[in-house]
This record gives sequence, C-alpha cells and structure tokens, in this order.
Amino acid sequence: MNKKIIIVSVLILYAVSVAIAASTETANEVLQLVSKRMTNVELDNKSIIAVDINCDEKKDYAILGKSKQGVTVALVVGPVSKKSRIESFEFLVGKQSQDCLCQLPAILKAESLDYDPTEAVGKLPGFKPSKKCIAFALADDACDSFHFYWNHQANALTWWRL
Repeated sequence: MNKKIIIVSVLILYAVSVAIAASTETANEVLQLVSKRMTNVELDNKSIIAVDINCDEKKDYAILGKSKQGVTVALVVGPVSKKSRIESFEFLVGKQSQDCLCQLPAILKAESLDYDPTEAVGKLPGFKPSKKCIAFALADDACDSFHFYWNHQANALTWWRL
C-alpha cells in the first residue's frame, strides 16, 4: 500500500514540475519577445498572466512594464512564437485624466468575460461576453481599474473604464 502511495506521489510531483517548467519556459519566451520589440520598456517578469482574451482557445499573455512616460500593458497574442502579434497601451500616472493611473504600484489581474457592461458604460464596440474566455484588468487600488477585452470588430485589444 505504501509503495503505491509513493509511486502516485512521485508521478504527481513529476507532472506538477513539468507544468511549472512549461509555464516558466513560456513566461521567458514572452519576456524575451516583448523586450526585443519594446526596448524602451522595463518589463516586470512577475506580472505575466495567461488569459484567452480573444476566445480562440489559445493562451494569450499580458505583461506589465514601466517606461519614461508611465506604465505599459502589453499582450502577446498566442500561441507564443517569434512572429506573435503584440498589442500594447501606455498609461500616464498621476494625471487627472480618464486614461491615467492614479498611482503606482499597479498590477494585472485576470477577470471573467461573463458580464454585460452596457448598463455601466454603454455598448462597447466588438465586446462579446463569454463564460469560458478570460480577460484582464490593470488596477492601482486608488481609482477605477482599466478593463481589457478583445474587440472582435476591430480584431484588436481594447479597454474600458468607469
């Protein structure tokens, strides 16, 4: 009995270590790809999150970075390769404007697309609610978050904010 438990435990540990190694490898690929294309941005390798924002059943990766002007949010549209498409937005910090962060630090966090924002912000171009797809938000805990979604009409990353 103990032998079976040990074997099963070893197999589980092996599977977990392979999954962690794969995710670390992908995170490194994302980091290298974005840093090569966005040389003026200091990327935060701990900020990488995996989402499926465009609902194509392939993982997309969002990453946060700092630039001279403020904060940059980049999205690598999966699957990750040297030819992957990168979408990005830059946000100033501390300015009194709807498209600025209030303060640093800021974080990226995954969020569901299973909602209808119409009552809060009106109809969003190309927005499609989904029970299975995952989007993300940029939050600074001082003012309203930026909510990112895939605009299916424009085939591009878009954001909204209250």
